[in-house]
Amino acid sequence: MQVKVHKYLFAGTKNIQDRFFEKAQALGFMQCISVTGKKPHLFPDDVLQAKEALKILSVHQKGKQQGQSFQPIIDIVKEVISTRQKIHLNYEKKRALEIELLRLKPFGRFSLEEIHALEEETSYYVQFFMARRESEQKPIPEELIYIQSDLQMDYFLAIGKERFQKNGYSEVVIERCYDTVFLHHQNVITEIEELEKSEISLTSYIQLIEEYIFSRMNSIHLHFAKEDVEYFVEDQLFMIEAWVPETKEKNVQELLDDLSVIGQKVAITKGEEPPTYLENKGFSELGEDLVYLYDTPAVEDKDPSPWVIWFFALFFGMIISDAGYGVIFLTVALCGWMKYGNSLKGVKKRMLTLFTLISCSTIIWGVLVASYFSIKMTPTHFLNRISIPYHLAVEKVQYHKKENSKEYKEWVQEYPEIEDVVIPSDILLKGTKVKEKTKVFQLMNEIYDGILLEISLIVGIFHLTFSFLRNLYRNWGGIGWIATLFGGYLFFPKILGASSMVVYTGLIQRDLSIAVGETLLYGGLGVAVILSMIQAKSFWAISSLFKAIEVFSDVLSYLRLYALGLASVVLAGTFNEIGPAIGGPFFGWIIVLFGHMVNISLGVMAGVIHGLRLNFLEWYHHSYEGGGKKFDPLRLLRKE
Repeated sequence: MQVKVHKYLFAGTKNIQDRFFEKAQALGFMQCISVTGKKPHLFPDDVLQAKEALKILSVHQKGKQQGQSFQPIIDIVKEVISTRQKIHLNYEKKRALEIELLRLKPFGRFSLEEIHALEEETSYYVQFFMARRESEQKPIPEELIYIQSDLQMDYFLAIGKERFQKNGYSEVVIERCYDTVFLHHQNVITEIEELEKSEISLTSYIQLIEEYIFSRMNSIHLHFAKEDVEYFVEDQLFMIEAWVPETKEKNVQELLDDLSVIGQKVAITKGEEPPTYLENKGFSELGEDLVYLYDTPAVEDKDPSPWVIWFFALFFGMIISDAGYGVIFLTVALCGWMKYGNSLKGVKKRMLTLFTLISCSTIIWGVLVASYFSIKMTPTHFLNRISIPYHLAVEKVQYHKKENSKEYKEWVQEYPEIEDVVIPSDILLKGTKVKEKTKVFQLMNEIYDGILLEISLIVGIFHLTFSFLRNLYRNWGGIGWIATLFGGYLFFPKILGASSMVVYTGLIQRDLSIAVGETLLYGGLGVAVILSMIQAKSFWAISSLFKAIEVFSDVLSYLRLYALGLASVVLAGTFNEIGPAIGGPFFGWIIVLFGHMVNISLGVMAGVIHGLRLNFLEWYHHSYEGGGKKFDPLRLLRKE
């Protein structure tokens, strides 16, 4: 629910200014209107450093927390950052030493001092070389002694009165022997381990660092709020304007109690844009979190939170389209509740609630479409018989057989064995094909696909209808577009030579459906244009006729619900088949498990992205302005 925000003017003597702001911050109900334009976007170095230290320590499990610290927190913060910098520096040294060890290893372990002593004593040069291995082996120069080879390089030693030099052979200059580098490498590893232990020990200060950050942030916000004050009467009287939500106006009197401050509601000046304040509870609060992911509603918008959450849950379930996956999601969610349920608060608790909700929606939709890990079931299976597509498929077969329609004749031509079958459910059993020595209920699958596609379109039509209805106060033409949507659904089957769900289930006769649909389609377009012209009081509003393209393209966007659900089912079914075929009875299950893990990952990404997209783009398109400023009151920041 979007709550109206009012503008207040507060005035009082300068000597109680600090008490006024401290009390206002504790109550946390008003947003000061800035006259300076300054906002705390850039924070002092100590706050930034504390945040960085907290980020470093958060990767470790918390140790026993310190109740207090005799060492200043900022010194602890600097120690954390310094320790992390030393760790990074030593890891760089470690990587460099490992590269050097790889470079020295082919030449073996020797004393570099002995090599130098030998050179001085004999006046011979000792050199090390490497050369890229060729496909055809070439003769080795007589000055070189072969040492060893690896996949790409050959390694050599040269001892002679003169320095050896030849194209194709690169000299390896050795400044430290292998043992020296190896010892240095071990010392660096030891130093890293000690530094990491020191860093872990500093996790005992996490709580104190968090308290320090909140304390400093609250002080900063209080400071910036005070900068929005204007002074009058030789700077003895302060005044400040603030936004106050309608549901928080009772806090105004609480703020003014015991203070020599006057608070008065004032008019909003022309061109001034109040912030948007949403106030939701329960599942609608989950929707509010999702709404803010995309944009802040404008003040003129109606709160979309309750609509977004329920349709997101529906779309997510339709995209995953598998009850088995839903059970896995719900199991994970229940484990989360059992382990963290009592400690979670705020956003984290709401996110776990959201995950539980979409898990349940996935299970419900999976049961309704009889999808369980994409395991193939016969039409007679009881799980299949309780599904929506099965009952609709029986109705569709019965209708087309009774009408002896063109579609039914095509079925008979493709599946001759169904010609003399009387019972519709038996027709689904007889309409089979053999693919790779496996009987497939091809007719049932084709009818199911058509039904699920149509259901996606119907969901899209109703979703957009709600959007137009919510926005009728701003767009009268919406009533015409609603008529156009339903008219198109009833009329287009004539163009496609098909029968819609409302026809073969007996809700309306085909001829009447087409007649009503044609009337609604063209009449709705006319009503939409006429109402738009009346509302705009301009003939040029006739251009709204082009909105028909947007409306129909938006409806077609909902086909992604069918397409993504089908892709998930097909991918899972494919892994179910190829797993045992390739890996046998044991390794086959590993392949199947891996395949379902991949499918779940892709499905979750698609469910989140497209489940939100259909709300934020297609649905918002017809009932949402956006671009609002989120209500941000002066308040005490606390850890949730």
